[in-house]
Amino acid sequence: MDAQVPVAATPVTAATTPASSVLQSDPNINHALQETANIQTTPIRGYLDQTVVPVLLDGMAELSRVRPPNPVEWLATYMIRNNPQKMYSNVAEGK
Repeated sequence: MDAQVPVAATPVTAATTPASSVLQSDPNINHALQETANIQTTPIRGYLDQTVVPVLLDGMAELSRVRPPNPVEWLATYMIRNNPQKMYSNVAEGK
């Protein structure tokens, strides 16, 4: 029977990662990180109003005009294609 030896866990922090200096020096990335942090602390209604509602309303307006046979799937595809946060849409589309 092999004895298990505990391995000391080394926490990975922004200060220890090589890319952290690049991330901290880029004002666009810093702004995006601050925006993400602000959205996470926003009340539910404000969060939805800022992130989902604008795309959802546009999609529902187009959905009522097109009237596809599978409206839920059509709306989901519309929202993915029109996602203002493009970096996440590639993940959702499997790219």
